[in-house]
Amino acid sequence: MNKRTMTAIFLICSLAAIASASVKVTAISGEIKVRCGLDETWKPARTGMLLEDVDTILSGEASRVVLTLPEGVRFSLNSNTILDIGDLRKITERELFLYLTSRKVNRIERSGRDVKIHIENVSVVRGERKEIPSDGVKNGLANMRQFETNGARAMYRQGLFPNAIIKLYTIISKYPEKKNHIEIYYLLGQSFEKVSEPGRALDAYQSALKITEDDNISVSGSLVGRISNAVERLKTL
Repeated sequence: MNKRTMTAIFLICSLAAIASASVKVTAISGEIKVRCGLDETWKPARTGMLLEDVDTILSGEASRVVLTLPEGVRFSLNSNTILDIGDLRKITERELFLYLTSRKVNRIERSGRDVKIHIENVSVVRGERKEIPSDGVKNGLANMRQFETNGARAMYRQGLFPNAIIKLYTIISKYPEKKNHIEIYYLLGQSFEKVSEPGRALDAYQSALKITEDDNISVSGSLVGRISNAVERLKTL
């Protein structure tokens, strides 16, 4: 058994060994919906309900929900956000390293080498593609990517940087249209800086700039400026 295979197996085992714990809905403002387990039906959330790893929560327009995580930490979601509860579980630096290593293994496999184990992500997997309910929640499925990105941004703002990194990579894989990746790569770079990974942060920022250059995509000048400044700053380290 080679080293890459052993690393992949260790990642699977370490994730499977983590016991799930309930997340409590502490406060609700506006329209908040949940989807529990394998049930694809969205239902109104209520204060005090407990959510498990396999559940999903959605906030509508001008809405906000506060969750209490198993460690007692309060976590807030603002408007137009969708998030799998499993994405909020505590991720150690070692788990993040193993996840990033697994991505490298997958890239080697796609280049033509014989690697048998595939680990796409450590997010929750459901039987069907998640859909935003059309009733009462504006924008619908067309803005699914933005709803998920808002969830990753909430993780970043509240210090769950490893979670944000994994979620952002999942979004990149799930929604391949490059013009949507500029903002995501920028947030990915910021997240890597927070976990003291300047090299990976630089790669993420440069990926964002490359999209604007190669595909001639119109992007806010202020965003491009922030990304360019981050690249120059990291190059001097």
